[in-house]
Amino acid sequence: MKLLANKGIRFKLCLVLAVFGVLPLLAMMPLFYYKSNIMKTEEMEQRISFAQDLAKNIDRTTYRRSIDIKSFAESLLTRDQRNWYRGGQDNPLIITMNQRVDNFAVYKLTLLVDMSGRVAAVNTADKDKKSIDTSQIYQKNFSDAAWFKKTLAKDYAISSDNTGVVIEQPYYDRDLATVYSDDGYTVVMATPVFAADGSQIGVWANYLDFSYVETLVADAYVSLKNSGQQSAALAVVDANQKLIVDYDMAEYGSFKRDPAVIGLVTASDAGIPGAIEANGVATGHAHHKHKEEYDVSSWGASPGLDNFKGMGWKVFMHQPQDDAVATINTLFYQIIGMICIFT
Repeated sequence: MKLLANKGIRFKLCLVLAVFGVLPLLAMMPLFYYKSNIMKTEEMEQRISFAQDLAKNIDRTTYRRSIDIKSFAESLLTRDQRNWYRGGQDNPLIITMNQRVDNFAVYKLTLLVDMSGRVAAVNTADKDKKSIDTSQIYQKNFSDAAWFKKTLAKDYAISSDNTGVVIEQPYYDRDLATVYSDDGYTVVMATPVFAADGSQIGVWANYLDFSYVETLVADAYVSLKNSGQQSAALAVVDANQKLIVDYDMAEYGSFKRDPAVIGLVTASDAGIPGAIEANGVATGHAHHKHKEEYDVSSWGASPGLDNFKGMGWKVFMHQPQDDAVATINTLFYQIIGMICIFT
């Protein structure tokens, strides 16, 4: 006390402020730091959920398309073999095919083949009702097509009773590319066609426009952008670890499928952050150096639904680390600043 008695009023005020202001602040710092780490962990969990929800949405949408193809195959017009092998515009089966392509706006080719792989019918119009030349398709035999073989072997992605639906991984189809003068990137679904007596008489195949997946990814990005996460990027990886969607607006400025990369290069070789860590891991997150800065990458996969085992795809959400936790860091510093002001 004698030591303090010899000190001036300024020193005493500073000591009081240190004891009742600075010291409590320093004591609370570890708590604030701990809380901020909890918030960052919760943010990572939310990102995993976001990626997984998008993967589920892709599987859910794909599953709905499997319902379409079964109804196509079960149609009386499909079963009526008097409509087969007639490519004329007056064929009621082809007229119906064209109407379905128009109504659903996701199919580029609808194809009916017999048990030998010979083409029985194919659509002649696109989703905009414009004529397309599919006459060369009749010259092909699809007995060696993977979807045809899997259908005969009952190697279904979706099974029900004595039938099911084959769903192929996306690939570049030459026939589709020729018809539409594009890259032909597609997902093919196939299902058996049965006669009235229950015997199989053919296979129906739908070639989906892969943009149905890209549209779902684009919609998901809009929700991120609207929440202030415009620097985030999304990627989809197929069951073979190939990159099939690379939606990175911050990197490219616009979205365009690159046929030199998409479906051909693994996600890790394409530089998708977290792709290596995600190998064999359904969900998770990782910090990864990406182009001279650290990214936070979170990923999720769909477990499938009902009798659909799922596409086996993973969705990645990655973003520069500073942007990913910017809100949490800003809040942390604001709290510290307010305490400093009021103490």
